[in-house]
Amino acid sequence: MPSAPRILLVETQDSLRGFLGAFLDAEGFLCTAVSDLMQALDVLRSSPIDLVLGGEMEPASLQPTLVREISKCGAGLSLLSHAPQLEPFPRIIVTPDSKEIFLRLLNDTVEAARLRRALHRAEDTLRHVTSAIHAGVWDLHVTSDTIVWNARLFQMLGMEPNEVKPSMEWCRTLVHPDDTFAFQKLLEDYCEHRIVEHLLEYRLRSKHRGWIWVRDCGQVALFDLAGNPQRIIGSVIDITVRKNEELRLRRSEEETRGLFEQTPDGLLQIDFPSCHILNANPAFCRLTGYTREELKGKKLSEITHPDDIVFEAEGMRDLLRSPAPAQTTLQKRYLHKNGNKIWALVTTTFQRNDAGEVRCVLQSIKDISTWKFPVSDLPHRSNLFQTAFEKIPVAIWTSDVNDVILHANSRALEIAGVTLRQAVGVHVLSGLPGNVLRGIRSAYLQAKTELRTVRVDAVSIQNINRETLLLSGWFVPLETDGVYEGMACIFDDVTDQKEAERRHVKAREELEERIRSRTGELSAINAQFVREIEISKTLQNQLIQSERLAATGMLAASIAHEINSPLQAVTFTLNAIQSDAKKAENEKLLDEISIVRDAFTHIRDTVKNLLDLNRPNQALQQMADINQTIQSNLDISRNLIESHGIELLSEFSTRIPAFRFSPQRISQVMLNLITNACEAMGKQEGRKVISVKTRLSEDFVHIVFADNGPGIAPEDLPRIFDPFFTKKKKMGMGVGLSICHNIIAEHGGTIGVRNRRTGGAVFTIKLPVEQKEEVNRG
Repeated sequence: MPSAPRILLVETQDSLRGFLGAFLDAEGFLCTAVSDLMQALDVLRSSPIDLVLGGEMEPASLQPTLVREISKCGAGLSLLSHAPQLEPFPRIIVTPDSKEIFLRLLNDTVEAARLRRALHRAEDTLRHVTSAIHAGVWDLHVTSDTIVWNARLFQMLGMEPNEVKPSMEWCRTLVHPDDTFAFQKLLEDYCEHRIVEHLLEYRLRSKHRGWIWVRDCGQVALFDLAGNPQRIIGSVIDITVRKNEELRLRRSEEETRGLFEQTPDGLLQIDFPSCHILNANPAFCRLTGYTREELKGKKLSEITHPDDIVFEAEGMRDLLRSPAPAQTTLQKRYLHKNGNKIWALVTTTFQRNDAGEVRCVLQSIKDISTWKFPVSDLPHRSNLFQTAFEKIPVAIWTSDVNDVILHANSRALEIAGVTLRQAVGVHVLSGLPGNVLRGIRSAYLQAKTELRTVRVDAVSIQNINRETLLLSGWFVPLETDGVYEGMACIFDDVTDQKEAERRHVKAREELEERIRSRTGELSAINAQFVREIEISKTLQNQLIQSERLAATGMLAASIAHEINSPLQAVTFTLNAIQSDAKKAENEKLLDEISIVRDAFTHIRDTVKNLLDLNRPNQALQQMADINQTIQSNLDISRNLIESHGIELLSEFSTRIPAFRFSPQRISQVMLNLITNACEAMGKQEGRKVISVKTRLSEDFVHIVFADNGPGIAPEDLPRIFDPFFTKKKKMGMGVGLSICHNIIAEHGGTIGVRNRRTGGAVFTIKLPVEQKEEVNRG
């Protein structure tokens, strides 16, 4: 059998460099010079090594490819070094041709190395180029769904590199919703091999500029063996300014088109110098009876009266010689489709380009057929005008350039109280009193000098019959080509109108005054009604409370009568048994007697509380120190508080004077609040706190008792001081807080409760301070 070929497995760059020596450059690639490559291949061919297998120097796919090629040959093969990539192939069949197969593969690998090196150099060049231009560049790796941006693209979107996720999925979130479909279809077209390059305009979200328009062009830079795109490279250019300009131009064109189509005057767009009609708006079509399609292509002379063609052409020639911009206006006749003549006022302008050359002619056409009439109609039309002038219900005077009255109609003569002979030839402002003349003269001169209509409102004058009139009207200057030729004074008698307005204003003011008066009365009645309702509710609640207390008193008296007598007998018996047990030193019996005595004590206190609900206050009120009273109760309850693991905090104001109250009754209130707080926080975990504070505000002492327990259910807060209201599951009749409420009310004070936002309840007691005496606080 032939000896198995020897294989050199090169796992690292150092091993390969040791084998090939000087044929590797500084970057670990094979030298690219052709002579060096050929020399390297000759070394391999003449070496005793049959095959050279690379490790990290070659693509991972090279090893299986080599194995498949060698396995076709049929000879045994021994490995000189362990190769993890060849573990699935412990035995390899080789023929003498296997070395040539490998050399061919190695030659391909060397060529691939050269191409990789050229690719790196091209990428470096591309990097330098893209950094110097204003276009954003992106590089998408399809298989890994990663994308790389250049600095310009970051700048364009106003983002920092750490704000960008290098994935195509994230990039889709930057695309405007209206452009998402086109963007997604572009990616699908690449994946489905429908395109290899693209050009697309869409919007991206910029961090600081909102939506920006971009022009994106790219193409596939790398395919895999199956022809699928592996790498797509492209560039992005900010075209927001261009798009905004296009939008502005499009809107301007739409507005211009809308004006062209909707203006009530006719418009023509005419080619120059051929004078063929390019376009006509609907108004001109209605004027001439032609459709737009029939007018397009016609020469202007075809729809112009023959007698006006030369006249219009001369006007255009004069306009052409005039400096731009300029226009000319003339009257001409158009020929209707049915043959009728149409008089029109035509204004012609030239549209020029930047070089001043005429692009086209624009004509604005106004129908003036109703203005034109034969000369024979002049007398008739003059009579119609004179009749209208005389019968119009407002006063009209006309004056010449020297302000002398030329004519006046019947209404003007009636108001002035004169005849036409008396009025004509008189100065238009003569006969007016000084105060009226000053106001009228200024308006008259303003209209005369500025050649514009000036209004005069509510001028008071006296006519020749000494009647006072109020006149309102206008001074209308008559001018021709900016030259003053006279004045038309148009006035109307508004005396009755102004009087009606005065009466209306007075009536409105009287009505408003009556409304204000009635509103005030209704407000007072409503306020009194609200007060009576509140008083009624208060009395009703007091009545209900009194009925409850009366019933409770009767019940308490009955219970006390029925229970106190047996309790006394049981108490005497317990005392006797306790005495005998002490003599016999029976500790067990003494403990049991103590338990029974505590139960009877609770019964006695319960009966006492019931009686206290209705018993008149007999405790003596005296001048005392409220801080000392509260501190005494805290000291008495200290063992109870500490046994529940509760921390006690107190803060007393030193500004509170001594005042009249019952220390015994206030002590009962404090002990009740302390007991309730201890029971509420008994099984609570964590820190437990009771805090008591006092402060003076005006003539009242405020006692604030708070805990950090579970608080009171919101729905229970309105009823917390009602008799027999309780949520305790063991012992308690719900009269403690009701007694507290009664005690504070006996002192003329109030007690309220609320829940804290951080947990727990807060009771606030407010007691009036009377007969002040300063107490030495030491």
